[in-house]
Amino acid sequence: MAFFWYMLGGFSLSLLAYLLAIVYIRRRDGIRPGYTGLVVMCISMGGYLLVFWALRRFGVDLLHRGQRDIFWLTLGFVWLGLAVWTVHQRHSSGALLMDLGPSPFYKLNLACGVLMAAVAIPSVLNPDSRAQGVTYITWSAWSFVMARGRFEVRDRGVISGGVLPWHRIAGCVAMANNIVSLTLSRGIQRTVDFKLPPDRRDEFIQIVENRKCANVARPDPA
Repeated sequence: MAFFWYMLGGFSLSLLAYLLAIVYIRRRDGIRPGYTGLVVMCISMGGYLLVFWALRRFGVDLLHRGQRDIFWLTLGFVWLGLAVWTVHQRHSSGALLMDLGPSPFYKLNLACGVLMAAVAIPSVLNPDSRAQGVTYITWSAWSFVMARGRFEVRDRGVISGGVLPWHRIAGCVAMANNIVSLTLSRGIQRTVDFKLPPDRRDEFIQIVENRKCANVARPDPA
């Protein structure tokens, strides 16, 4: 029961941090995060708790050191894989068409990277939590990779954290307050909004429309 309240408390703090991040980032140029990520977070947390209790019923206790270490190392490989995949996407996204400045998530990702690195040091030095420390290191690495990203338009798509490829963009609409809304053809999230500098909005729309139309005749890479 103590573990349940511990997880519930951590989940509540994560929700609060996410909501504060949305309020902060929506005031800046770049992607305007919506509440789809919040829904995904709730579903993921619920799924984790269900898996945790299901494993316990079959005799697998993630609180036991050996099984806990496997869990943390698996999570560490996930963070490492995300970092490598993000770097690969950026390097394979083609020529730069428009640079709109640092990612709006820059400060948040940088702070997260520093925090995870600081937490990792005592964890790695403690034999009982070394696997957990390795996971914090990979989490920190992913955060620094994300912090180095920029808000760009490239030959293969729009980059703001990850790469949004042209074949997923079905429409592009200009809205008030220099906001451009992209309609997506697939996925859980069907719209993505970007707030742009006033002098770059029309150029951004023109590039997106040209690339979107040029992609219609190409086969879907997915």
